[in-house]
Amino acid sequence: MKKIINTLLLIFTLAGVSIGQTQKTNYIVKGHIKGLKDSWVFQFAKGRDSVFSRSGEFTFKGLITEPTAAFIYIPAAHTHLEYYLDENAVVEINSDLDSLETTRIKGGVTQNEFNKYREYLGKLPISDRDEHRINAIEKQFIKDYNGSFVSLNMINQMSYNSDLEISDPQLLKDLFDQLTPKVRASKSGKRILNSLEVGIRTNIGQMALDFSQPDSLGKPVSMSSFRGKYVFLDFWASWCGPCRAENPNVLKAYEKFKDRNFTVLSVSIDTNREAWLKAVQEDHLPWVQVCDLKESNVASKIYAVTGIPTNFLIDPQGKIIGRSLRGEDLIKKLAEVIPE
Repeated sequence: MKKIINTLLLIFTLAGVSIGQTQKTNYIVKGHIKGLKDSWVFQFAKGRDSVFSRSGEFTFKGLITEPTAAFIYIPAAHTHLEYYLDENAVVEINSDLDSLETTRIKGGVTQNEFNKYREYLGKLPISDRDEHRINAIEKQFIKDYNGSFVSLNMINQMSYNSDLEISDPQLLKDLFDQLTPKVRASKSGKRILNSLEVGIRTNIGQMALDFSQPDSLGKPVSMSSFRGKYVFLDFWASWCGPCRAENPNVLKAYEKFKDRNFTVLSVSIDTNREAWLKAVQEDHLPWVQVCDLKESNVASKIYAVTGIPTNFLIDPQGKIIGRSLRGEDLIKKLAEVIPE
């Protein structure tokens, strides 16, 4: 969960999204953090908001249409606090700067449910909290609280996990189907369901979906034009630190297998052409690069890309045979499927 929050923090910061202190409001967040010096506090929910805290006190107001996951980020403390917003409810955050991690936040129905989840998690010793044990607790919570937006958000967050046993879209769809009709039919529920259904269509064993985007020279390139080769379909962006860090590994795999019916097709979700091509040059990427330079990259929507880097390994028949392969895992998988 912490990785997801850090990712969202980066995305909102880069996007510069701000909802401001809206005049029409239906929720309030009141905070008092003892020991916090006068400083800025940021709230991330449907957008980004900020207030200047004096003597550790701050207030956020806004408008929501359904229970919404949120968190505040406190730069002075280099930490964040998670909570849920409910319509016509007040969220109360009272804590000490030295014990923020144990803060119990008061709020509406959904926040109370989130507090229940923290009780579930609290039964698991910190030393035993690996991803799979936490995932088991989350699944139990979803079963017990299938009418909660906390459960819906958990399923959404699981879809970002790089562990395919956790993020498998069919397994997540099965969890989603356990939710009550009201939660499934919510705006967020419909969005998450659409993402899961696309994820199922792009899961291992499915045929790769076709798309066409312009390359660095403006020439249209289609996914289907690579039929007959092993293709590593890689979604990335020039501004994505983890993507740039992974590029040397992809380059290593390309150099090792390029003469064995293998290539790479990179899809950038950049909107700035100069930044995109500069990154390609700096990272010495010799394979085909495509990008439509749109705010919402069409190919990334087709493949239900919710975070980058995201990748798919496709065989010569056009079938997806691998996902989320990074570092040496990509080399191992290619060595397994491509004969000498």
